[in-house]
This record gives sequence, structure tokens and C-alpha cells, in this order.
Amino acid sequence: MGRPKRHTRTRSASSPEALAALLPNEIKSLEGLCTPSDHLALRVHVVDWLSYAVPGQDQVLVSTVMGAAGLSAADFYRQALGAGQKQAGAPHYESET
Repeated sequence: MGRPKRHTRTRSASSPEALAALLPNEIKSLEGLCTPSDHLALRVHVVDWLSYAVPGQDQVLVSTVMGAAGLSAADFYRQALGAGQKQAGAPHYESET
């Protein structure tokens, strides 16, 4: 008797996670982005890359691919707010004991 077939799900070439893994290194980081305009420019680069990698689906996939790559607007603002807190110093609270 033969071995039973295993049905495993593999990521398709156009899944957001697979596409995020294929993004070029130049656009895989939020480093150096300081303003919302910088993040918008990054989004344009991702759209340009997606229009080459997955023609016709670039506008549909851009948000999910950016999210899967850790490049979403929420990730950008989290980093920007965290950097601002590091520069200003962590708030100091006196204990109430």
C-alpha cells in the first residue's frame, strides 16, 4: 500500500507573504523614513515593483504586501512614535508609595 497523500498548503507566488519575501532589500525597511511623505514614496516604490512582479494586481495587493513585510502605515507610525520617545527620553513617573 502506498503512502497517504498529504495535503499541505503552500503559499502561492502571488500571496502577500510570498511577495513580501521577494521585495528588493532597498524597499524592505522603514529605516530613514521620517515623514508621512517618505512612507508614501515607499508605497509608490512597492506599487512599481508589484506592477512588474504581478501585472494587473499591484493596486489590489499593495496594502496587504506592505503589511506582510512590516511596512504598513501602522508600522511606520509605531516606529516614528517610538523614535520620538527615544529622542525625548522616556517619561519619568515617581512612585506613589
